Amino acid sequence: MIIASVFVVIAGYLLGAIPVGLLVARWRRGIDIRQYGSGSTGATNILRTLGWKSSAIVFTGDLAKTMVPVLFAWFVIGSPLVASITGVAVMAGHCWPVYAQWSGGRGVTSSLAALLVIQPLVAIGSLLVAAIVMARSRFVSLGSLAGVAFGAVVMIILIVDRSAPLGDLVFVIGAPLVVFVRHRDNIIRLLAGTERKIGQQVNGSRRKKNATT
Repeated sequence: MIIASVFVVIAGYLLGAIPVGLLVARWRRGIDIRQYGSGSTGATNILRTLGWKSSAIVFTGDLAKTMVPVLFAWFVIGSPLVASITGVAVMAGHCWPVYAQWSGGRGVTSSLAALLVIQPLVAIGSLLVAAIVMARSRFVSLGSLAGVAFGAVVMIILIVDRSAPLGDLVFVIGAPLVVFVRHRDNIIRLLAGTERKIGQQVNGSRRKKNATT
């Protein structure tokens, strides 16, 4: 069982490392998405650069590549701890993909997908919080961070109350850590008042070395 668990975690990272956004951008426009907008391979940067159709494809792909290994860990291995570790491993693969020079996404979609398996109701609540914050502030990054933070707080409450397994603690700590580290530039821009709002397009412009996108 230990060997199988290690295999699932490693497979989770390798599956999460598949750069869906990078592949879709090359297929749809023949570009390296890391050279445009924020430089992220995630669905948000794809949306701003290539439009909603490409973004929807990337979002779906990122959901699938996360949920498959976490579902396997949950139902086949049968361990909440392994499922949590696998979820964090997939997020790490998405954010720091071995196939794409360690340059990937921000981890929000992967975090949501893993949480949908680990604690579905918390995931739905996090999504609602994120949507409300995005709608009011017009900042995708702020909504994403708020949703992740909300999910972490609720999960901690559930674990303390013993309504959720202790093994979930790995995901509670690891997932927000990955997301906040990957959003450090966004946090700096939010504090400086230079973060891009929803609706502001990249217009296909290449990413500059000192860009604030």
